[in-house]
Amino acid sequence: MKVYFDESGQTGCILPNKKGNFYNEKQRFFVLGGIICKDENDEAILCAKYRAFLDKYKIKGELKGSDIMKRENNVILMDFIDSMIDAEHIYVCCYDKLFYLASLINAYFYPRSTMIEDPIFYFTQASALAHENPEIFRKYCACNEIGTEEASMDFCRYVTKFPFQKIDAELNGYLEMAKLAVENGEAFDFPLPLGCYVNPSYTNIINMTAVGESVVTLKLTYNITNSEIHIIHDRIVEFENEFFDTMKSFQIDIQFKDSKNELLLQYADNVASIFRKCCTETVSIFENRKQWDDSSLWFPTVYSKLLRKMQYENVKWDVSISDQVLPLCVRDMFADNYPQELRNDVCFYQRFAFYKQRVLKNISSLNYAASL
Repeated sequence: MKVYFDESGQTGCILPNKKGNFYNEKQRFFVLGGIICKDENDEAILCAKYRAFLDKYKIKGELKGSDIMKRENNVILMDFIDSMIDAEHIYVCCYDKLFYLASLINAYFYPRSTMIEDPIFYFTQASALAHENPEIFRKYCACNEIGTEEASMDFCRYVTKFPFQKIDAELNGYLEMAKLAVENGEAFDFPLPLGCYVNPSYTNIINMTAVGESVVTLKLTYNITNSEIHIIHDRIVEFENEFFDTMKSFQIDIQFKDSKNELLLQYADNVASIFRKCCTETVSIFENRKQWDDSSLWFPTVYSKLLRKMQYENVKWDVSISDQVLPLCVRDMFADNYPQELRNDVCFYQRFAFYKQRVLKNISSLNYAASL
């Protein structure tokens, strides 16, 4: 199996910038888009199909996903979803950068066995933490960057005083674990300490984590081994050595190529860009409670169409539980055949409650013992 990967959404190390933010405006979500080729014949067919799509619109050179999302290219966008998106060849890993940091804090406080034995608790905690004041993530990154035992204890002391808003005190595992560490004078180890990468100045490389999780997902889905997966990734010069070092130890073949010379990398770029833009804008619309406004229909409608064509199950969702449920509701409620009069808060919350139980059931059923 050969998989072509490209990224969208401010990749690399997740650290606070000069303004103290972990992402630029509308860059909270990172998306890894994949084109799956089961064999050489499949690869040739997909290349010809994508070339025919470019020729149809007389496109010379690369068609960037960011260009497809421009208003003047709406016809191309909708045709791309109709003709180039399917459930057999399209794969996406969608990461919320704050959920990624929340997952690291989970790994800091809880042993891996917690995720395996009680995944509902584990991911419910991380989901709530992802929506807390991001100051806790700034403190975590600052302490992790220092990396000493005292810095770790400093983070624990900080957590004992942090004003949690999303997690009740009696259910707050972070608070309990931090108090135990302080009381016993025994700090925890940082899961990805500074210096764990080839470049000692790097930390929290989200795109490498996304590729690793995608490999595990593909192995479980297709019942294949590491040596049967061949990855072609668009060039990311500053991080390529990190990928080579990590993937080599797991016998995973990864090559980096320039998308100018690879049609299926261009195809993957289109998938990643379209998915991230639809996801980001739709989440923003719901957060601002404008989802039923006529002026806000476009992105949820496109997102609904995209999810129905590629299928929700072909997305590796590394986001909070609520952000896993929202796309299911959008998929249904913004379909062309969904009654307009049922697009309202009452119907939305009914559907949200239904799908939340489905998401929780799925979380409890996954194999968290699997690894690269």
